[in-house]
Amino acid sequence: MSIPIPLTVRLSTNRGARHVEHEIRGLTMRWTDPGGYASCRISLDRPLHLQPDEIGYYGRLTVYDARNGAVVWDGRLEDPGRSAGSDGTVWELAALGGQAHTQDQTVPLIYVDRSYANFYRAYGNVPDAQAGVGQIPAGTAERTGVVLQFPEGATVTGNDHVNMAYSDIYRAGQKVAHVSISIDSGRNASSYITYALARTGPPYSGSPASEKDEFIDSIGMSTSAQSYVDYVGTSGAISDGRDVVQFQLEYEGSGDTVPKNTWAAYYNFRVKAMRYLADGTEITNYAGEPATVTASDVINDLLGRLLADYDGANAVIETDANDYGIGQLAYPDGVTAYKVLNDLMMFDTRYTWRVWDRRRITTVSGSTTSITEDFEDTTYQFTISGDPNGNNWFRSTTSVRSHGGSYAYKSAAISHSQSSRTYFTVPAGATTLQFWYRVSTEATWDIFYLLFDGAVADSDSGSKSWTQSPAYDVTGVTTVQFQYIRDSSLGGGSNAVWIDDVSFEVPDASYSQVTTNKYRFEWVQLPTTVRYEVDVIDGYESQGSSDGLYNQVTVRYQDDNDIQRTITRTAPCPDLDAAGLTRTGQLDLGMELGCGAQEDAERVGDQWLAEHTYAPNAGRLRVARPIRDLETGRMVMPWEIRPGLIRVRNVLPRPDVLNASARDGVTIFRIIGCDYSASDGAATLELDSRPNSLSQMLARLELESQLGTGSGGSTGRRRRRRHR
Repeated sequence: MSIPIPLTVRLSTNRGARHVEHEIRGLTMRWTDPGGYASCRISLDRPLHLQPDEIGYYGRLTVYDARNGAVVWDGRLEDPGRSAGSDGTVWELAALGGQAHTQDQTVPLIYVDRSYANFYRAYGNVPDAQAGVGQIPAGTAERTGVVLQFPEGATVTGNDHVNMAYSDIYRAGQKVAHVSISIDSGRNASSYITYALARTGPPYSGSPASEKDEFIDSIGMSTSAQSYVDYVGTSGAISDGRDVVQFQLEYEGSGDTVPKNTWAAYYNFRVKAMRYLADGTEITNYAGEPATVTASDVINDLLGRLLADYDGANAVIETDANDYGIGQLAYPDGVTAYKVLNDLMMFDTRYTWRVWDRRRITTVSGSTTSITEDFEDTTYQFTISGDPNGNNWFRSTTSVRSHGGSYAYKSAAISHSQSSRTYFTVPAGATTLQFWYRVSTEATWDIFYLLFDGAVADSDSGSKSWTQSPAYDVTGVTTVQFQYIRDSSLGGGSNAVWIDDVSFEVPDASYSQVTTNKYRFEWVQLPTTVRYEVDVIDGYESQGSSDGLYNQVTVRYQDDNDIQRTITRTAPCPDLDAAGLTRTGQLDLGMELGCGAQEDAERVGDQWLAEHTYAPNAGRLRVARPIRDLETGRMVMPWEIRPGLIRVRNVLPRPDVLNASARDGVTIFRIIGCDYSASDGAATLELDSRPNSLSQMLARLELESQLGTGSGGSTGRRRRRRHR
């Protein structure tokens, strides 16, 4: 049995690889936006008592378009199940796309933090000194900060001090990049010095002078408040490698009885951690940076720090001048990259993220020599041996059968239960083999094999035009064998196999090469122009609802003074306003996103209301025939459809951001998901007209249902204070 469409399926593990499209009973695959490739399922007719080399946990499943070799779906096997029944024995294989790797790790991450919740008394404080987080004694404004105070009437000597420290960056395994702080005091006193320093942990001990940087020092107590900024990099006083921020009030005289109001307060606290670029290079200069981060800053860091399975160096990360500066993004209790990506879309719903197929990434130094045989003459570039039984491959002169030039190498004309083999001696020092091949055989039963020193490395069968093989590692291999074997009955096509342009790469003495397969990642703005046009001839369904309409929202967050606040944001909603109704939604940003930043809370509230202004033009559209792709100017098959805007004829729109008020019988949707089934050759498109919050939720539910996990984060959970 095989799938009735021009798709091929390749399974591979480190033990072997094989094309299996001619053994498949069923194939379904899915992508989402945001997310990219999500899931794929295939059913194979296979005996259950054998373990195929090409099937295993975390093996690779790739679906190709047989017409052009383009990747249609790519991911890793998660569940190679088996069953037996009236229909025979079947392997049921389930795979997850590259977006699943965003759930692989849960780690603490600090990007920018302005919370006082985890400050603690550090070490060596004088007895009865007060060190804590609370309201600043000076002034009438309600301000919260770190307050350090010597006990009134106590006797102090030189270097006596009181301090508090912040170590969430240390606990996350990160490093301090940028600190901003304001300082006020209860009186003027030149012998009581206010310090701010960045030092190397551990948190509850002191650091030698070589491991700390006093970026605020020799400044006596003053009732005139001052603000300071320092950082790692050009002209900055903070050294690369510091991971604890400490505030300290120290007496530096010869002795004193502490007067009244001997306190210093540190407020408007902001700290940023050092980040990575997407290619894994650490950023070491933060001169000129604001006390905020943008989504692109965080995307780069995730790729360079956590998402090693993604091709960060070649990732698409879009930015523009309107990107929002995020004032609070800290996850001391641990978070997945998946949650961070979706949190970023709360701040800017113009963007989405997607993970697609794996690309072969090769890092090379030195040079190689290519030894290529094109069979255009009989002076071969390496030793070629014939079949022991005389069924020798030969140079084929039929021009339509060659890949390049006029000749290719063709298997012998053989009968049932026979084979035709040819042997190539691997050139000395060769490390890589790649070639072009064409098969025209009985699918599944008459097979083309590639063998290295007698062990099967790959196989194929059926009808396939010229295809380039993968680059095979032949380090240590002495003989490569190409073999065509026919079974005991029937046949298919020309009953032959061709190879051409067989190339070995031989490195020079200084050559080194590291090859990995990494997923293609993109952080891009949502499309604003229509890509596809289609009719509803294959089926359409939609359930309209006003449940998602709101014209007011309350947002709960924690302000700079460590006080729980609630703000209310309003926006027009034509349907609710016309009915004289007010509907209020509620958002709780928690500590990770909503600490200290009223502007962040306002931003999220406004973005949320913008998404709930109109009832969505949502639904499901079935596509079972080619449709027009306006971006490429050609007709595309259902399995080729990707995220974008689609214009659907004969559907009356509801006015929204994508559709004008004119009722012209044409509706524009955003495609937020696609399920393709090979059994009927149809794609079912999930349609929506809202920005990312709804599509984000759908993608999250899809991935979590596959992985059997929760959201991977701790949104809304308060952190326990550790004041001492």
